Amino acid sequence: MLENIPDTLKNLHLTCVTPDGTVTFARDNAQDFKGWMLLQCAKLYNDERGWNAVFMIKREFTPLKDAASGLPVKKISSCRLEKNGSVTGMTADETRSCYQVDAKTGRPIKPPPAVVFVDFEA
Repeated sequence: MLENIPDTLKNLHLTCVTPDGTVTFARDNAQDFKGWMLLQCAKLYNDERGWNAVFMIKREFTPLKDAASGLPVKKISSCRLEKNGSVTGMTADETRSCYQVDAKTGRPIKPPPAVVFVDFEA
């Protein structure tokens, strides 16, 4: 998967969630992403840490503008990097449900503007 992500992260924002916290990468810190991700994979393989997965959200900015908001349209997808070394891409519906449910109440929330949810592609 890492080979398919451009070194510059041009038009991309990657948010990674680990048991240690959340980190976001974009053009300003793109040079750190692959090294950081390799370290997270090493943590996954260390049984003493007790990690099971790293969750990654990929936001890709497109040249299209949303007519209602004027914002750039973003394609959003997500995946799980798992302890066994596999990458499990989530479907557009799975990712959408993460964005449209309030984590505290479980109630539906208004979808973000200028967003299209897509199946994850490595």
